[in-house]
Amino acid sequence: AGLVHPAGNVPAEGEDTARVTPRGFRFLLQDVYGQLWRLLEQYLQDVVRTSTAYDEAEALQLLFQLGACRVGPAYPLAPLTTPQKRVLEDFTNLGLAFVPAPSGNKPAKSFFRDAAGPVPDVPVGGPSAL
Repeated sequence: AGLVHPAGNVPAEGEDTARVTPRGFRFLLQDVYGQLWRLLEQYLQDVVRTSTAYDEAEALQLLFQLGACRVGPAYPLAPLTTPQKRVLEDFTNLGLAFVPAPSGNKPAKSFFRDAAGPVPDVPVGGPSAL
C-alpha cells in the first residue's frame, strides 16, 4: 500500500477504499512494463524521501544490473553492497527478483532475475525477432 497511496492510484487511507481513482484506472490500463516502471519510479521517490538506510544511486545501480541480467542464471549476492541487498529484498517483494530461502543455517548466496523484471528479455535474434 505504501507505493500506491502516494502515487494517487487508490484513495488515501481513511477514505473510501472500495474504489480506484481515475489516475489509478489509467495506471491499470497501461501495459505491464508501463505499470512496472511507474512502480519503480514511485519506489525510487520513496527511497529518497523517506529513508536514510537506502541510497538512490545504489538502488539505480542495482536496477540497471538487474536489467542486464538474464532470466535463469544465478547471480552472486556477495558483490552487492548492504544498501543494494536491502533494495534487492524490496525488488524480491515486488516480484522483480528471486532470492532462494536459506537452507538450514546457510544464508542464500545468489539471486535470480524474475521474468517480470525491469526490462523484457530480448530474444536471441534481437528486438527484430519479436
